[in-house]
Amino acid sequence: MAVIERAILIHASCQDVFAYISDFRNDEAWRKFIRAVEHDPPGLAWLGTRIRETILVFGVPVHGESEVMQYEQDRWIATHVLPRSRGVATRRGAEPRGNSCRCTISLEPQLRGSFRLAQSLLAVVFRRRLITDLNRLKQVLEEPRPRPVPARPATRL
Repeated sequence: MAVIERAILIHASCQDVFAYISDFRNDEAWRKFIRAVEHDPPGLAWLGTRIRETILVFGVPVHGESEVMQYEQDRWIATHVLPRSRGVATRRGAEPRGNSCRCTISLEPQLRGSFRLAQSLLAVVFRRRLITDLNRLKQVLEEPRPRPVPARPATRL
């Protein structure tokens, strides 16, 4: 299947955007059809980190495993699908644009079995999902952070 790529401008620092998109534990907050993500070793992803995820495709859970193969701090992170696995190879990037950040996500689904027969339909589905997910990501990262409310001094009656 061809590479699907989309970008969105996020009004946040590229460091914040990259920190968020390169931490796969955050995927469940902005990727609508993701059902589970775990990686080994735990913590922030780095070269060699293995990611196991479950996504829904036409209501069917699909389990995939990939590995971080390329990483440039505060710029981009790329994964590839491990042999004998299904999943989606990704490239996630953050580039400064004035006071904002251009976030680009590329997907390359690795289809097997019956999913291969629906390749052209799945391309449309993945393209739409990516647009939806990027809009959710923008919303999450631009949402004002709650500020702690100072405690009121106790009043005496």
